[in-house]
Amino acid sequence: ALEAAGHGSCGFLGQDLGHIRDEFMSQHTLRRFLIARQWDVDQATSMIMEYYRWREANPVGCIQHSTIQASLAAKKVYMLKERDWEGRPVLVVVATRHMVENQPLEETIRFVQYCTDKIMHIAMDDDRGVSKMCVFVDLRNVGDHCLDKTALGNMLDLMQNYFPERLGTAILWRPPWIFWLAWKLIHNFIPKETRRRMCFAYKQKDVGKFMDPAFVPQSFGGGGTADDDILVPIEEA
Repeated sequence: ALEAAGHGSCGFLGQDLGHIRDEFMSQHTLRRFLIARQWDVDQATSMIMEYYRWREANPVGCIQHSTIQASLAAKKVYMLKERDWEGRPVLVVVATRHMVENQPLEETIRFVQYCTDKIMHIAMDDDRGVSKMCVFVDLRNVGDHCLDKTALGNMLDLMQNYFPERLGTAILWRPPWIFWLAWKLIHNFIPKETRRRMCFAYKQKDVGKFMDPAFVPQSFGGGGTADDDILVPIEEA
């Protein structure tokens, strides 16, 4: 893959081989793609080259706030000011604020990339062993207005293809009965390894397995005070 990039197979990587090796082909990056393809070198190489092509069209920082206005205005994604027990950054998603009719699929996909790129570049450090994030999804009161199966499928594809091995744990907070109806439809489309990292939480002790409840809002099973003291909107992180 490195040789192909050096010969210009990926246009934006064809100029400086040393830069490629340091920034795009670090041992950490190669390892993540190898793990994602069960250590199959050929498949991992194809995957990482596709990632580079995608990055050429979607570089870090390319998404302007003007193109994700509805998603930002919904105030549905935050960062927790404190990290989880493993030192990973925590992304908080308030699912009920995702209004399918007001937030087009294309914008939703852009917003997912925006959030993932941002948390990766401000809160992750592969060299220090912080290569994954914890995602806390507040599922209380979700209904038809926010259960977007098409968007979910596209988001899973985005994460699997371009951000492999970035999810450490997904905490699903108090899913209502209607969620389980949707879960039956999407369960088999979620990779087994991703499902293994998903944990359903209903009480403070469930949340306490992953992070200090003192730094989690009370509405999310923690013992924290006002949300403003604990959560930061993703655009302000």
